[in-house]
Amino acid sequence: AFDVFGRAWCVAEIVESDCSGIQKRMIPHSRAMLDKHYKSLAYLDVRACKASRTQDRDMILSSIPDVQAFNVRLQWAIFGTKGLLGKWVDGVERSALI
Repeated sequence: AFDVFGRAWCVAEIVESDCSGIQKRMIPHSRAMLDKHYKSLAYLDVRACKASRTQDRDMILSSIPDVQAFNVRLQWAIFGTKGLLGKWVDGVERSALI
């Protein structure tokens, strides 16, 4: 389930759904699974994502005017109060893991 966060199209759609106000949720298999992947999610950068075709990845990256702002929005879309994992993550508790 966490592989989707390494795919350029998937993270682009996650951010687009957040910008559009579309409700989303992800239910991890377990708290241990979330703990295992937390650090990689916390440092997620769209520039490190992959696509099946290089042209797709390049097209997605070229459509992002501000990559830094995109990455911040991606973090919010994942961990924010209405994010994919918002119900699973306690910010204060998690900050100790980074």
